[in-house]
Amino acid sequence: MFSRKAAKNISLGLVLSGLAGFSQNSVLAEESELSTVSLKGVVSEYVGPTPDELLERLLHTAQERDEQKEILGAKAKHYHGIMGKSAAGIRQVVQMATEYRGFEFSSEAADVILEEKFRLKSQSSVDFIQQKSLDEKHSKIFASLMQIAQAAGLPASDAAHKQKAVEVAMAPLKELVGEVEAKKAADSIFAWADQITVPESYFKQQSMDMMDLQSKSETLVKQSLQNDPVVSYARRALHNYNVHKNIVRASAKVINTTLSIAMFSPTVVAPAAQLAAFVYSMAAGGPEETKLLKELYLDKRLESRFKRVNFEIGQSMTAYNTAILTRNPVLLSFSESMMSAISSEDAVSGALGNKPLVAKKSTRNQDLASMQGHGVM
Repeated sequence: MFSRKAAKNISLGLVLSGLAGFSQNSVLAEESELSTVSLKGVVSEYVGPTPDELLERLLHTAQERDEQKEILGAKAKHYHGIMGKSAAGIRQVVQMATEYRGFEFSSEAADVILEEKFRLKSQSSVDFIQQKSLDEKHSKIFASLMQIAQAAGLPASDAAHKQKAVEVAMAPLKELVGEVEAKKAADSIFAWADQITVPESYFKQQSMDMMDLQSKSETLVKQSLQNDPVVSYARRALHNYNVHKNIVRASAKVINTTLSIAMFSPTVVAPAAQLAAFVYSMAAGGPEETKLLKELYLDKRLESRFKRVNFEIGQSMTAYNTAILTRNPVLLSFSESMMSAISSEDAVSGALGNKPLVAKKSTRNQDLASMQGHGVM
């Protein structure tokens, strides 16, 4: 058993200047959302946030501090409201009748693909920008916490390395959540680390080679994406466009072709055909360019979430492997806990071949479901 009692002999103030001002008691008394976590013999009872709860709390703080929060929130409220949806419908009607937007559809699509600039002109664009911001913050906070956990697991004799690692991790964290919350987070991880003990059997297991690491990471990423709320939402939305049966697609081609030909008639048939084509297009969901743009935004949301999950699973798996090689019990426990939060305990247990150190995983809030239930989680 690897006791972390020796870590108590090092004041957190020696690890990072300023951390001494936040005692362990301040962390253990942290607000009502802190919970008592029952662990499976390898970690003694710990009163405080689990690693994933700590990450979610910091993410919420980062969102609250975001300068774009008010603008994006107001836009989201507008576009998801009755007035916003009505206005969008009217714009589609006008676009069908006049083509007033000109080259804007192709121009906006290029901007979205290149991510050179974003336009807050629709519900789809606002939802994507909100989610992209959320995913980027989540990954940055994740990386900082993982490095602090690695530092917390270093031996007392390596104080210089410990201090340098924490300083590097704290820099981006302070930018996102502020100096006070960043220090509280570091203090919380060190308090959590003081309770960690890992059975010797975990360090006797064979470390993963590169191919094994890649294979297990890919398995966990796939499993995580299957249960991800954003991915599920985007897939459901996209299925609205590709579920048409062959007879429906064939009928659409015949109807559009017939009406287009009828528009060239020199008789009263021409305006009637134009009206019929307009009604048919609106009944089918509006102009095709509008639907393609919506699909593009959904694709970018899938891409953003894949990047986040792939990065965090890859980092966690690499950290777990590094922990075995360097005999770092805190990094091993922390990385395993984060993998379980991203995917599931069963999936992680199957990939690593060990029972999870933490017997009961906390209930996640699905990345701030306060994003109003529009799949932006």
